[in-house]
Amino acid sequence: FYAGVTFSIFFNNKTVLLGWMSNWQYAQKVPTEIWRSAMTLPRELTLKKDVYFYKLEQKIVETFASITTPIFNKKTTQLPLNKEVNLSKTEIVFDLDKNTTNLSIAFSNKKGDIFSIELKDGKVFTNRLKSGKIDFSETFTNKIQSMDLAGKKATSFQLILDKSSVEILVNKGEFSMTNLFFPNEEYSILTIKSNQKTTKLKNLKINAIKSVWN
Repeated sequence: FYAGVTFSIFFNNKTVLLGWMSNWQYAQKVPTEIWRSAMTLPRELTLKKDVYFYKLEQKIVETFASITTPIFNKKTTQLPLNKEVNLSKTEIVFDLDKNTTNLSIAFSNKKGDIFSIELKDGKVFTNRLKSGKIDFSETFTNKIQSMDLAGKKATSFQLILDKSSVEILVNKGEFSMTNLFFPNEEYSILTIKSNQKTTKLKNLKINAIKSVWN
C-alpha cells in the first residue's frame, strides 16, 4: 500500500483514499502477462478519537456493496471451517467474540499453494512463502509481514480477494493491510481454525464480487 491519493468529488464530499497495491522492490518483476499493478478499492477516511489520541480509520465505500452477491451466510460458525469455494473476486466478512486471541485463515488450492493470515499475540501476520509463484524476487517472501493491533483485540475481519491480491480490514477499518499473491491456479479452499477450542465466528458472510473490468 503506497502512494495514497485522496479525493472527494465522486462521493458527496467524503474523503476517499486510493492506494497503489505494489512495492517498488518487485513491482516490475511480478509474474503477470498483460498488466502490472492495481489500486486498492476506494476507502472512506474518518477521524476517530480514542481516549487521548485521534486515529485515522478507513472503510470500503458503501457503493462497493452494489457489486457483491451473497453466496454463503451463517449466523454462528463453529471452528474449524473448511469450505470449497472459488475465492477469486470474493469478500469474506465475520465477527469474533472478545475472547478470541488466536485465529488462522488460509486460502489454498489443490496444487498446494497457500496464503495464510494469522491472529496471534496481538498482531496480524500474513505469510505467502508457499502462495504460488514466488521466485521472481528475493524480497517478495523474505519475511512474514505483521501488523500490530496496538493493544486492541480483533473483533471483526473483512477480507476482499481479487485474482492476485487481498485487502484486509480489521475492526471495521481500524487497522488494514494489503498483500499480493500469484497462485498457480485460483484459490478454491477457505480454511479458518483456532487453537482455542470454543472459538466461533459470528455473522460469517461470503460474497461474490462482480468484475468492473471491461
